[in-house]
Amino acid sequence: MPQDAPLNACMSKVNEILTSEESIIFSVSQTSIAGLKPDTVVLTNKRFILYHPGLLGCKFDDFLWRDLINVKLNEGIMGAKLTFEAKNNKITVDKLPKTEARKAYSIAQEKEQEANENRRQRQMQEDSAKAGHIVVGNVGAGNQPTTVADDPMAKLTKLKNMFDAGLITQEEYDKKKAEILASM
Repeated sequence: MPQDAPLNACMSKVNEILTSEESIIFSVSQTSIAGLKPDTVVLTNKRFILYHPGLLGCKFDDFLWRDLINVKLNEGIMGAKLTFEAKNNKITVDKLPKTEARKAYSIAQEKEQEANENRRQRQMQEDSAKAGHIVVGNVGAGNQPTTVADDPMAKLTKLKNMFDAGLITQEEYDKKKAEILASM
């Protein structure tokens, strides 16, 4: 059997499970020992996949890049080992050719950095949304939540804090307080 035959069989099966707009970026297979079918690491634009061929079928372990927490590369005398850590899972593949393992590691590092940046951006958006849309009570009349901006008590409290901090004068405080009370 030619050396590329197991890889071609793997890639054929992996192609069958790809989602729309998903494409393979890179793949690397373990060094075959004693004619056993090697595992293959497949990196796509959306996830990393470990293909395990077996006697009676195959198994896929796959994780979205956004779940990637860490990737490690260890090189030894006989080859390299890649370890992918996702939320509650860890995948380790050893006996990989060193050059190909380095390439896979490089791609995974880029994807890990993208995932970290996306998590950071999402956290900032969530924090911003929480800070700007604080619901003070239950849904009021008209099925609209009462926010700090609409609540007269919250407005008066904010106004008093501004006055106490010296941000506004007594005259400005009295004028705005009268406006808020009149709008009730």
